[in-house]
Amino acid sequence: MAVSQHAAQADAPQSLQPAARAAGAVSPKLLRYAERTVRKHDSNHNGQLDADEWAIMKTHAALGADAIERAVADTQEPVPFLLCACQIARHHHERWDGSGYPDGLAGDAIPLSARLMAVADVFDALISRRVYKAAFSFEKAYQIIIDGDGKQFDPAVIQAFIQEFPSFVSIAQTHTE
Repeated sequence: MAVSQHAAQADAPQSLQPAARAAGAVSPKLLRYAERTVRKHDSNHNGQLDADEWAIMKTHAALGADAIERAVADTQEPVPFLLCACQIARHHHERWDGSGYPDGLAGDAIPLSARLMAVADVFDALISRRVYKAAFSFEKAYQIIIDGDGKQFDPAVIQAFIQEFPSFVSIAQTHTE
C-alpha cells in the first residue's frame, strides 16, 4: 500500500493536506468501520474469489466512501480533503471504458482524483506480494498498466504515469512493507 498511500498524502496540493482542525474528524467508531472495510479490500483470501465473494469484495469502494461521508457529517466545519478522499474511495475501481464499479462511470465522469489513485492502487497491488500471488517486477507492473491505457485507465493519466514511472519506483523502494 506504500505507493497509493504516498500518492494520497505526499506532494498533494495544500488544499488536500490534512488540516490540524480535521484531526478530531476521525472518531474511534469511524476507524473501526474503516478497518472492517479495509479487510474486505486487502483480504488474506487464498486463490480466486467465487461469484459471491467477488460481489462482497466489490462493496469495499462504496463502504469506504460511506465511512468517509460519516466522518464529514460528524465535522463542525467542512474538511475539503475528506471530500476528495470520499471520491477516491468510491470511484478508484471505476474504469475508463465504463466497466468498473461501483457505479459504472466512464471517462471524464470519473473524478480525476480517483483516476489518479486507480493507477497508483493497481501499481501497488501488482508490485506487492499477496497470499494468492507473488509480487510482480516494476517492469511487468509497468507493462500491465500501459496495456490498460484507454480501457481501464485514462489515457492522460497513463501519459503522466509513463513520465513519472521513475518516481513510482523510487517511492515503492523507499516505502517497502
